[in-house]
Amino acid sequence: METNIKRRYRIRTRPYLCLTAAEAAGTGVTASEETVEELTLVMDPGLGLYQMFAAIRNMPEEEIKKIPVTRRGELVFNKRNEASRYVKERGQPFVLCGVKNTSMAKC
Repeated sequence: METNIKRRYRIRTRPYLCLTAAEAAGTGVTASEETVEELTLVMDPGLGLYQMFAAIRNMPEEEIKKIPVTRRGELVFNKRNEASRYVKERGQPFVLCGVKNTSMAKC
């Protein structure tokens, strides 16, 4: 398995990412937001083709957990240039990731 793979979760209609499916569900799922997705992310994606892109914090999960989900700044984007711009504006510890796969998560 690749070592630069990370997993994040989100409510399908929301752009921000969570560390666990339970954390995503805890952000307030409504009737129209039933799906919690698991995103498989490839850090530093190079020039590969990906369905979406994400900006995540490259730091230990214990430190990330201390920050409220909506203030972490970990987001998913439909376009690479939007994600790249966001990472460049935010600087360290943010890194660009390609979304390799999405699937429904089990909460």
